[in-house]
Amino acid sequence: MRAGRSPHQSPEPIQAQPINVFIGPNGSGKSRTLDAITQNCTGHWPEGSQPDWLVQKVSYRACPEDELDSLLRKFTCPPRPGMSAEYVLIGSAIKSDQATLKEARDVLRRPNEHSARFVSLFLSVTVRQISGEDRLRQTNPNTATDLKDHHPGSIPGMLFRDDQLRQKLQRIIFDAFGLHLLIDLTAMSQFRYCFSKSPALSVEQEKSLNEASLSLFRAAVGIERMGDGVKAFTGLMAQAIAGDPLVLVIDEPEAFLHPSLAFKLGQELARAARAASRQIFVATHSASFLRGCIHSGVGVNIIRLTYEKEVATARPLPSAELLKITRDPVLRSAGLMNALFHPAVVVCEGDSDRVLYDEINERLLKDDPPRGVSDCLFIDSGGKDSIKRMVGSLRKLGIPAAAIVDLDIIKKEVDWPTLLTEFAVPQQLRSGIQDMRSKIRCIFESQNLDMAKGGVELLTGEDRRAADDLFDQLDGYGLFVVRCGALERWLAMLGVPPGHKAKWLPAILDKMGDDPSSPQYVKAGRDDIWPFVEKIRRWLKDPSRKGIFE
Repeated sequence: MRAGRSPHQSPEPIQAQPINVFIGPNGSGKSRTLDAITQNCTGHWPEGSQPDWLVQKVSYRACPEDELDSLLRKFTCPPRPGMSAEYVLIGSAIKSDQATLKEARDVLRRPNEHSARFVSLFLSVTVRQISGEDRLRQTNPNTATDLKDHHPGSIPGMLFRDDQLRQKLQRIIFDAFGLHLLIDLTAMSQFRYCFSKSPALSVEQEKSLNEASLSLFRAAVGIERMGDGVKAFTGLMAQAIAGDPLVLVIDEPEAFLHPSLAFKLGQELARAARAASRQIFVATHSASFLRGCIHSGVGVNIIRLTYEKEVATARPLPSAELLKITRDPVLRSAGLMNALFHPAVVVCEGDSDRVLYDEINERLLKDDPPRGVSDCLFIDSGGKDSIKRMVGSLRKLGIPAAAIVDLDIIKKEVDWPTLLTEFAVPQQLRSGIQDMRSKIRCIFESQNLDMAKGGVELLTGEDRRAADDLFDQLDGYGLFVVRCGALERWLAMLGVPPGHKAKWLPAILDKMGDDPSSPQYVKAGRDDIWPFVEKIRRWLKDPSRKGIFE
């Protein structure tokens, strides 16, 4: 890649795995990266296209000596009429080129020394980029071809002939939809996908034209009568299991699928890629698809792309950290995987906090000029104890994650050493911060001050300055303490008395109004909660922000 894992780091090579997933916010370059990979692997560059700003170079694995003959057989076509016996025809029925056997072997042995020829002879005929329309067209009826050919010319033809591949796809389809996939050749001129509620009693019944077979197919439903989700899932899995291309490039494979099917697709695509020695490159916006890939047990690359203020990053994410997120009940239930697709995240103590701060941010975004954080995800941590785990996990993945906590975070029962570690506060500063936190807590306790009701306004002189210095320092690492005490102390001018958050929140939202055209609608202001959320925005948008793990 041209970009490194952060704006200040050099690019690093990424060793392709059976499945390689590009994720990130909208506009981060995922689709362009797929296009660039396809173009590098086919040699087809659109007229007037500009050098890609994300992909710098694609390198190729040399073919091991003991695989040369089998790979050559896979790519060798019947000779053209009058072609010299000195040459072999390399490619496919659609595109082919001739080369001497010696040249073909040399190119496979040293593809990076002969990259243009390697792409022309071999790679360009085994790469396929599948668009949204393609995945639906793949399940259209295919003209029946000669089944005696090594490659029958269509995926349904290959599945019809190869019982093992067909049965593998049938198991996956049944797990996904509870239906039995059949390859229908009863029209004689076409292969058609269809679905039956009852399984075929034998391979013979699936493939012959006797009365039992005809009854089975009469009762079946053609795929053209199924929804786009069934078509897309079937088409992609059939391509991954029985298609010719060794490299598949798919943009948003989860299109048309609900979350559980997206998970299933990610899991099965990864397994099919490994089984068929393919490499699949995808761009996705689906946390469910991504979880499926991670849980497949297959080698997977996950590369998070960002592009902001003309600065790109390409960060390979550690599989172990992602697996921890998908397996940890607290992190999983909070929807932490969704954070991978947002440019910024704010972790809140509870759901009431999440709702209000999200609403404040939305109203700041409506201001002119906008003062909020666009496409920011607000997450409910379920309590103070989980905040450090969530923020630490997200920051280890390079995601700017801030946290909002009430003032009682300074109480002694909070695990501050771990908190400061997960917020990436340097070791040299931690003891000083902890000492100051203890002193501020002791001041509140010794003077019998209720921090939740009055916040730092209850302190005076040096005590107040010391508290503000402490919280300013924590602000710098993305830990934002509510200095007025607690959530329900905001927006006092609206006349809602502080109380339990669950009761206070509906009342305050009602006072704020929901119709921007109404005179009673509360627009973004310049004091109270509004500058507090703006301060969080500045930290999230600062490319030199402190507290992110490199």
